[in-house]
Amino acid sequence: MERYIKNTLMYTFSRTEEGQEQQLAVLVAISVLAGVLVLGFNYTVELLIALLVVEHPGTGLPTSFPSSSSAPPIPPRSMSRISHQNSEAGRYEETQPLMARGEKVFVTDSIMGTIRHLRRIGGRAAPWRGFIGAAALAFFDRMVRNFVISKLQYWTGSDVAGRVLGGTLSLIAVSRLSLTVVHIQISHPQPTTWLTRYANTPGASVLATLPSVTLNGLLTLITIELPFIIYPPGCSFLPYFLTPFSTLFLVIPSYLALTRVRASLLEEHIDPIVPVHRVEGGVGFWRALAQVPYARVAWFVLKGLPVWLVVNAASYGIVAAAYVWVYGAEGWIQEGVEIFGMLCLTVRFGL
Repeated sequence: MERYIKNTLMYTFSRTEEGQEQQLAVLVAISVLAGVLVLGFNYTVELLIALLVVEHPGTGLPTSFPSSSSAPPIPPRSMSRISHQNSEAGRYEETQPLMARGEKVFVTDSIMGTIRHLRRIGGRAAPWRGFIGAAALAFFDRMVRNFVISKLQYWTGSDVAGRVLGGTLSLIAVSRLSLTVVHIQISHPQPTTWLTRYANTPGASVLATLPSVTLNGLLTLITIELPFIIYPPGCSFLPYFLTPFSTLFLVIPSYLALTRVRASLLEEHIDPIVPVHRVEGGVGFWRALAQVPYARVAWFVLKGLPVWLVVNAASYGIVAAAYVWVYGAEGWIQEGVEIFGMLCLTVRFGL
């Protein structure tokens, strides 16, 4: 953390002219606040996707909602005939809605309904539960990854082999913490810290995830590296077109499947926020890959993408405007991105 803070301050103060100290302080404050906003918002999106992916559908009427504000809206086809006739006649009589037998009910069908459900269970800070553990996971994963990859690249003499094997080994090394973070995200609040939950995570559950973690790491990293091996970037632009498609159809589904595997190992004495299908020994990776609700994830992305773009673009725009105010328009794009990126890393690793 000290290295990121030092780099940020040295870079920023090196461009400071006499009399700009007050403006610089405002720039740093705005950048930190924007970084916190972006990281917190993006983490909430990650948590909502995790809940959506791991939810096991219930049938019939939802039973886990004490209030209508936290329940997903009931489809129009499920309203009773009496209620429909009364509404046409101008009479409003509360009747029990009728659900089709076997109709699946999801808590996460509504984004705002899911957030209200989270807050009802865990308080106003529930959408950010597990953020500190996730920040620690990102820090240790990066630290282990950089160390292992550099060693393997030196030993094997291959940059690609070092990145693939080193990246997979780093995922295995932090698999216990990854499992803990997922369980914090999908479970009711516990009267313990994330460190205590990390220490209490059963070793058998961690071992059960290792095959899936290994498959996910190899599949992800080979998928990312393969286009650049087949088509060198200097000779062809195909890698830049193939990589987004391979990420969309292979990397992301693999990550979602791994999330389902980890959720299936949630301990029996811990209540989940949404219904979770728990399996002794964990569900298999390939089975989880086939069970991912791709259509619901795609619909969630379509609904939430405009908000995600607006929040991230607005945060960057505020930082860019502050940078122009302090240093002028010359070079603000490249240097503003560097300052914003370093401050985001500082905030994330600092928390």
